[in-house]
Amino acid sequence: MRSYQLTCYALILILLLAFSLRVYGLNVKGLSFDEAGSAYIAGLGTVGMFAYLKRAIFEHPPLYYFLLSVWTSLAGRSEFALRYFSVLAGVLLVPLTYRLARLLSGRRVALLSAFLLTFSSFHVQYSHDARMYALLAVWGLLAIYFFVLALIENRWRWWIGFILSALLALYTHYYGGLIIVFANVFFCVNWRQFRPLLGKFTLIQLIPALLHLPWLILAQGFRNSLMVVASRGFAAELTFSRIQDVWLDFSLDPTGNLPAYLAVATLGLMALGLLIFATRTTKERPAPLGRFFLPLYLIAPFVVGFVLPQGLRAKYVIAFVPAYALALAFALDWLMSRWKVLCGLALLFLVVANAAALSYSYQPIKNDPRQFYGFVLEQARPSDALILNGPWQWPLFEYYVRPKSSLPYWYLPPDAPPPLDLEKTEPILRDILAQHPRVWVVTWGLDIADPGHLLLGWMDQHAYATINHHSTTCFYAPLSNTEGQTRPLDVNFDNQLRLRALALATDTVPAGDIIRIDSEWEALRDLTKDYHPIVTLEDQRGFRWSRRQFPLGGNSHPTWTWHTGDVVTDKEGLLVPVGTPPGEYRLRAAVHRPQDGQDVFVVDEHGTPQSFTVELGTVQITSGPLDLPPSAVSPTHPLTFSFGERLELLGYDLPDHSFQQGEDFPVTLYWRAKQDPGEDLTLSITLVSNDGHTVAEKKEPLVEQYPTSQWQSGELVISQHGLNVAPDAPAGPYQLRITLHTSSGQPLAVSGERTEPILWGLRSRRVTISEDTLDLETVYIQERPRTFKTPRISHPLRADLGDQVRFLGYDLKSDRVSPGGSVELTLYWQAQQAMDVNYTVFTQVLDANYQAVGQWDNWPRRNAYPTKLWAAGEIVDDPYSIPIDPHAPSGEYTIAVGMYDAKSGERLPVTLDNGQQVPERWIILQKIRIEP
Repeated sequence: MRSYQLTCYALILILLLAFSLRVYGLNVKGLSFDEAGSAYIAGLGTVGMFAYLKRAIFEHPPLYYFLLSVWTSLAGRSEFALRYFSVLAGVLLVPLTYRLARLLSGRRVALLSAFLLTFSSFHVQYSHDARMYALLAVWGLLAIYFFVLALIENRWRWWIGFILSALLALYTHYYGGLIIVFANVFFCVNWRQFRPLLGKFTLIQLIPALLHLPWLILAQGFRNSLMVVASRGFAAELTFSRIQDVWLDFSLDPTGNLPAYLAVATLGLMALGLLIFATRTTKERPAPLGRFFLPLYLIAPFVVGFVLPQGLRAKYVIAFVPAYALALAFALDWLMSRWKVLCGLALLFLVVANAAALSYSYQPIKNDPRQFYGFVLEQARPSDALILNGPWQWPLFEYYVRPKSSLPYWYLPPDAPPPLDLEKTEPILRDILAQHPRVWVVTWGLDIADPGHLLLGWMDQHAYATINHHSTTCFYAPLSNTEGQTRPLDVNFDNQLRLRALALATDTVPAGDIIRIDSEWEALRDLTKDYHPIVTLEDQRGFRWSRRQFPLGGNSHPTWTWHTGDVVTDKEGLLVPVGTPPGEYRLRAAVHRPQDGQDVFVVDEHGTPQSFTVELGTVQITSGPLDLPPSAVSPTHPLTFSFGERLELLGYDLPDHSFQQGEDFPVTLYWRAKQDPGEDLTLSITLVSNDGHTVAEKKEPLVEQYPTSQWQSGELVISQHGLNVAPDAPAGPYQLRITLHTSSGQPLAVSGERTEPILWGLRSRRVTISEDTLDLETVYIQERPRTFKTPRISHPLRADLGDQVRFLGYDLKSDRVSPGGSVELTLYWQAQQAMDVNYTVFTQVLDANYQAVGQWDNWPRRNAYPTKLWAAGEIVDDPYSIPIDPHAPSGEYTIAVGMYDAKSGERLPVTLDNGQQVPERWIILQKIRIEP
């Protein structure tokens, strides 16, 4: 009795674990194409569903869709609800597997089978899927269970159970027929034993076949699908690779993230279990089943599935995953009775490997339709249009977009195959661009619909790509009756690319619109890599307002296909955010190489690097529309506070909640004018400690180039501010506080409500604020890691740079370098005192005439650690990679380094360790050789 109770408790725990694994992460990912198809078909209603399934090619029988339709009418059509139906079927399979295992063996094998099925990553994944496979597994196991009982007892109730279960499996998925195939194979192998049942067995098989026949006759789509599949010939896709992939999916890892060789271990354990079943007789096993039941139960469906013309997928044989769990359970049970440690290791391997695969199943995917369709719905305007670049996007569109938006849309191509025909599609595209200022193109699954990306290529040439979000690109139509002036340029990016010309559609752009940029590029050599220009919009203070990185050449002509002398014109749009203050802004450009993550430097006519960026010109930003709702801006920290009934703060952005000592503390604020402010307001922004001590403070106009006296009622304006934290500011938490002052210096009253957590964050409450200042949030100043101990330096060399910095020496990777190569160098500095100037380091490789053949200037640590942040006595390591002119002749060269003030251009004086003053104000390190 106690053993029975323990078994019940163990089974309950297994069921709870099975439910947890299958319900966890159910809503992490958006629907797949097939799942969206399930939602669409189930939503057609009974009549519409049957009509659709009868004519649809490569569709499944109607039972699952019908049951899902009933389920969603009760539970709703959310992603969670759609998948939960499969969760229930998946959990149900666990006790059914236990029940079948008890017919074949003892309780230990049955519990092991249920436990292994619980952890099966393959079964968990399809229990997460709003498709019919989890349900197919339930019907399949019920059919096998009734089949076994019928063979043992030969009672009509069991045969009827087998008939009904097999029929339900057939009406769920056509591969449910493999269950009947297995029954026939097993009956034939045991022909002598079951000969008296031949007539009954034949009749029993005819019944589900005849009951399934009406559907096969009505379903024109099934017959068309069958003709397509049959034309491929038997075993058309039977390869070792396909067998390996199917087995790895079925046995261990349907995510494809684990090493394939792990499947060898699962194959060995399965083979051992089948061998044990075939060679060992037990009291629990019914005599009619014989030794071949389990091997045939597991192997026969795979053999038949691989021979059929349709390429086998693991999910097609999910009805036989209990057989796999049984085989593993027999193997573990046998090992447990002989080598408990080996059994424990084998069980640990199965649990850990399946858990690893499950960890991938629970992760969000990058190209999630829920995300990119949701992005379109969030960003789209009533005047926009939507192009679905592939006809099979329709189920996802019907689920995610159609019920929530009335955007006009086109499927291009409308059918596939054949793939998109650009000659037929071009008139449609021209008409769409003529009628809609913005067009969203969703590219998802283009392998058949548009393998050459012709549609995107055409849009790249005739419109301005501006917003990219996974599989979504927003194109802005060209401006009508506007022609910008082309400005010739000659910007050389590392002797790879030349920017030859630039044209802006207009020099004046309203906030919320885009800067339309036409640029002309030339390949200076055959290119083998991708190059991505980065265009930024900056104000006169250096604050960045917009940034866009894009592949040069677009989708149709990437740079790795360019040859020397190729000239390509590129159209891109740079979005000016809603709320950007009016004024003059600078356009800057850089080129990035994504393969190695490097920015490409701009070189002069001698090939000497100058900088990473180049200024393209200026553009005038004007005020945007005044009738925009507050939702037109998207602060990362939204809130609503009124300042004296004049301005409303809609939210703010912070790049982080913690900053190191000495760092600039950027804050972006989002405002809406509730009425004309009428005067110039001033913003005070401070960092205040818990004891009221202010460690950083800045007081300035809200927007320097656009005073609040010019703001209009209803206008949205963004302001950017930089608060400098002193290098010696104490580490700890601080309140970020803002105050608005009138022109007379009086603070404006702040009113509004905010949510505050209580009970350790378990609950929250609304608190009304009515003060002169507003605390935005708590931020943290972190102590900067500093080094005061002199490290081991391979070339010690002491020199003082004024009374500011001491040079301690350097490391040099090699004293030989080839033309076009780089000198790898690390400098070591020590701050003599705290500095109020950010000094620039220069590194030069000089020839005999002291002409530079290689040079690199920047703030220390590649601009990441300017000298203003240094503390007295601190030692700073400073690495450099000095590029060498590819045309530099062979010979001996000198490395010289030093520091200067970039504003005045004056170098810091250099005094050597022996007291000698260096007139050139540089430090000579050593000689190197340049040779091929």
